[in-house]
Amino acid sequence: MVELLVGNIASGKSSWTRHRAAEGWITVNHDSLVRSMHGGEYAWEDQVPGLKTELGLLILKKAADQGHSVVVDNTNRGRSHRLPFVAAARRSGMKVRAILFPSSPPEIHARRRFDSDPRGRSIDYWLEVARLVEEESERPGADEVDELVVLPGDWRERLSSAQASGEPVDLDRLFPDENTAPR
Repeated sequence: MVELLVGNIASGKSSWTRHRAAEGWITVNHDSLVRSMHGGEYAWEDQVPGLKTELGLLILKKAADQGHSVVVDNTNRGRSHRLPFVAAARRSGMKVRAILFPSSPPEIHARRRFDSDPRGRSIDYWLEVARLVEEESERPGADEVDELVVLPGDWRERLSSAQASGEPVDLDRLFPDENTAPR
């Protein structure tokens, strides 16, 4: 299985990814790739366009070859952003599930990012990014994914409550009512 996380900045995608990693999933996280290659400086992307996507695809292929599920932690906001990962999953015979995170106004996403991990950027920078992601966002369709999970607005609270029990959290069982066929 390949899960494509779809949501604005600071919507909880990396929190979801940490849980999947704890379950043994392999993670493809573009921010982590940027930090590992260039200390978090995104300016290098103009010099080597597409590198983080190519590395992510390599990780996905190697993980699939070894029978691991993969979660792709990026905004995955539009069809063109998702297509390389969908195509790689299909070539590997893996199903694709999109996890759609709740959206808030761009100001809220920008504030969350700035307050939690500003990465040396201003609140205005993050507001611009959040607005861009919102403008370019497309809901994944049936021709892209096998399954679409639309998370409820209270997904974080439900997850925290499940974690408080001390039992391992199975994300697939925690949100069964949100599983829908793509539209």
